[in-house]
Amino acid sequence: MINLPNEIKEFDKYISSPIVILEKKNFLNKEFYNKLREAFPKEELMTKKESNGLKAALNNSCPTFQKVISENEPWKFFYDYLNSKKTVFLFYNLIKKELDKIEERKKLRKFFFTKAEHSENRNKLIAKIKRKIVSQFYQNIQLSFEFSIISNNCYIPPHADATKSILSWMLYFPDESYKNIDLEKIHSLGTNFYKKKDELKDNYINGWEKDKLLSGQDLVLFKDYYKIFYKTKFEENTFYAFIKNDKSWHDFSAFNFDKDFKRKSINININLV
Repeated sequence: MINLPNEIKEFDKYISSPIVILEKKNFLNKEFYNKLREAFPKEELMTKKESNGLKAALNNSCPTFQKVISENEPWKFFYDYLNSKKTVFLFYNLIKKELDKIEERKKLRKFFFTKAEHSENRNKLIAKIKRKIVSQFYQNIQLSFEFSIISNNCYIPPHADATKSILSWMLYFPDESYKNIDLEKIHSLGTNFYKKKDELKDNYINGWEKDKLLSGQDLVLFKDYYKIFYKTKFEENTFYAFIKNDKSWHDFSAFNFDKDFKRKSINININLV
C-alpha cells in the first residue's frame, strides 16, 4: 500500500544532519490518497485544541477516535494497516541503523510491538499488565496517530517532539480546490526545521530536556539561537519523516489565507511505551 524505498538513502530526499529527514513523493496509490482526502474528518470532530497555537486535532488517545474511524471506511482501512506490527516494523527496520547512531538510543532493548487499542477499562488494565510483563525483556513500541487541522492565524510553536518518539512522519492533504491556485503559496505551508546559527556555536537548547512546545524565555532564546535550514512543501501525497534526537527542532508558522482554508494533515509517531 505504501511506497517506501528499501534503504534510507534511496528516498527522494535524505538529510543526515543535524537530524535525519526523509522525503518520498507518491507515497500512496493516487486513487486511494484521493479517497482519504475526500473523507478527511471534519473540524467539528477534532476534540483537542492546543492552547498554544490553537491547532485542532483528533488522535488515537481521544475517547471519540474509534467512533470517528469506525464510521469512515477509507481512514479505518488505512489506520488499521498502519497500526500493525508488520507496518510499524517496516518503518523501524528502515531507520534502525540511524537510531543506533543516537547515544540516547543505544541501550534500548529489542522492540516489541504493542497495538494501540480503544477498549473498556478492564481490557485497558489487562493490556497495561501485559506491557509491564513484556517490558522486563523487551522495549514496547506503539503507533500514535493524529488528524490535524490548522486555521488562519494559528500555528505550532517550536518543539523537538516527545522523548518517547523515535520516528515522526507527516502526510499533507491540501484541498483539491486549491490545487492550481497560487500553488507556491500553498506549498509554503510546510513544516520548518531548525539548526543552530553558525555564529552561536556555544548556545544549545537540548531537545531531550525541552521536549514540549516552547514558550516564554525558552522561545525567546530559541529565536535568538536557531534558524530554518529546511522546509517541507505542503503538497499532496508526499511522505515527510524525521528521526527524533536532541536537535530535531521544528515548528509551523501562522498564515493568513482565505478564511475557509484549512491546513489538513496526519501526524504519525512510533513511540516507546
